[in-house]
Amino acid sequence: MTSELKYSQYRERFQKELFRRIGYTNTLYDISRFGTIIKETRELFPVSVVTLVRCIQTRHPELRGQDYATGAVDVMGALGILKRVGQRVVLTERGRALAAVTQQPWYEEIKQHFFLQAVLESDGDYTLNLLRLLSGAVAGDEAIRVVGVKFFGEMLLLLQRKKEEVSTAINAKFIRDRAISYLEKAEQSIRYGVLREARPKPLTLDERLRQLRAGKSSKTVTKLGEPTETVEHTLKPRRGWLTDLGLLRVGKDKRYELTEGGSALLNQTRLYGFEVNGLLRVPFSSVVADALGIQGVKTIGPDYFHRLAVAVYSGKAAREYQGHKEDFFEELKLFFGFCRLRLFNQAETAALYEAMALNSARKREVLSSQRFEQLLEETLQNYPDRVYRVAGRRGREGYVSFRR
Repeated sequence: MTSELKYSQYRERFQKELFRRIGYTNTLYDISRFGTIIKETRELFPVSVVTLVRCIQTRHPELRGQDYATGAVDVMGALGILKRVGQRVVLTERGRALAAVTQQPWYEEIKQHFFLQAVLESDGDYTLNLLRLLSGAVAGDEAIRVVGVKFFGEMLLLLQRKKEEVSTAINAKFIRDRAISYLEKAEQSIRYGVLREARPKPLTLDERLRQLRAGKSSKTVTKLGEPTETVEHTLKPRRGWLTDLGLLRVGKDKRYELTEGGSALLNQTRLYGFEVNGLLRVPFSSVVADALGIQGVKTIGPDYFHRLAVAVYSGKAAREYQGHKEDFFEELKLFFGFCRLRLFNQAETAALYEAMALNSARKREVLSSQRFEQLLEETLQNYPDRVYRVAGRRGREGYVSFRR
């Protein structure tokens, strides 16, 4: 049985995977701009939130508004690029990898790959279903207004499906109850905060008697109101992201159509089992499912998003990493220089893996985390006078260092 301690270790990740959606995005349309911001500010980290916001406002006039610049920081946090620690912001392992590859001459080649996997991991439920709904819709903001209410209606159905799923898949009652509570709060947020449904109100005695006579058991009545501007603020940025990622375009008939990559993305996710009653949802990771005792549901492995992105942009199944031991050592040494911590001669192996996996992606190859660990161990054994593990430092998979 999963303990409270074990749950506390995975709580944040569990909640993110339960929803797979970013909240309000402050109309931040250009997703590639986040890569530019990291490239410009990489030497500042760790940095205070105030300083980072001011730097963004200075370099990006379109984000001069306090809400927009702060929103950029929040979205990068949601995408797993940044992390707040008190009043300061630090780069995550993914953020260090992004900072490393933005300095490479081939960054433009893998930019879409990086952000696609980040978006799917953090926002897959929203992004995939919006891509599905926009296909065939008349291009322009009217499509957002038409699709918007349907989109949020479908998200309510998806939340209901998730409640049904977790009620049988999660063995630990305290986790199951919390999951259902989170999902119900999300439902209320959409119903009353986005779609402006009238909040349930108690029925009069006469109304209750009429319902009882009619064989109905409902104790409340609701009315559908006018949706809020949150609909547009939620969907417009994602429409921009889908275009930036090369998944959606405007066809000759002025309607949105899927690109070859967009079609591949929807087909691949459906084949893998993302589709539930016509809706798309990103499954739990195998890591979270195993740790919390979630059983009988589809899960995804640690390298799934890398493999999916390679398949989407290459148009075929990914090859496994083709490099030899010597190639791996040279790549490790190269990216160590870019991923190294600011004040220490060491780098997180997780950041090195992310950067090297992106380098492999541009060759239409997948460097799995398992293969990376295997080659890293062999490298440490073959080059003990050049590279070694650093003990006693925090990090999901440890740190390595090159001797000077």
